[in-house]
Amino acid sequence: MIRPNIIILAAGRGKRLGNYTENLPKGMVELQGKPILRWQLQNIKKIDNANIIIVRGYKKEKLEELNEIFVENDDYQNTNMVTSLWCAKEFFGDSFVMAYGDIVYNSDILKKLLKSENDISVVVDRKWEAYWKNRRSNILEDAESLSLNKNGSISSIGQKVLDTKDISGQYIGLVYFQKHGVELVKNIIEKEINANQNSESYICKGKMLNELYVTDLLQGLINDGVD
Repeated sequence: MIRPNIIILAAGRGKRLGNYTENLPKGMVELQGKPILRWQLQNIKKIDNANIIIVRGYKKEKLEELNEIFVENDDYQNTNMVTSLWCAKEFFGDSFVMAYGDIVYNSDILKKLLKSENDISVVVDRKWEAYWKNRRSNILEDAESLSLNKNGSISSIGQKVLDTKDISGQYIGLVYFQKHGVELVKNIIEKEINANQNSESYICKGKMLNELYVTDLLQGLINDGVD
């Protein structure tokens, strides 16, 4: 099995958590007595030789105790996740896993992801609806599209929806880029950077690079015909 770099995006504050992140980055908020990032690192380290890179920004000194490789996004207040990912481009290598810094998942999910032979593989939670119902009464206020075609590939992701019938699952923030997929993501971000220099956008109409979520990036790749 290939041992890719695991790039964890942990630069943001997580304003929706209110006082919990007043003095801590979101990934260091405790869940059952342990910071969320500690749970994630514990599971990643069940994969032999995993190389962990953490992109940090808000309250970055609070992450020192994790003792991993750090990449800085010092402009975290004015940028979004794709910029944080691009900060770590030197670690893309031949393959890498991108993970949000505020998710918890079983190590078996990561092992299954790493066995995928596709250029770009996305982890999807099909049993998402119960979580969202616990979060708010109207789940469509926050849930996004994730439609799968007959081949099981994503045809829409991260868009606003009017009906849960348009949702086959929810993206959890865990993606594997390998083989041609690494070049595909580099190329589309470089196209975005070039477009921005002319005050234009490429990936998502009306959004510049600093505003892009990873779901925007994935939808941009889909729009370019990437499976």
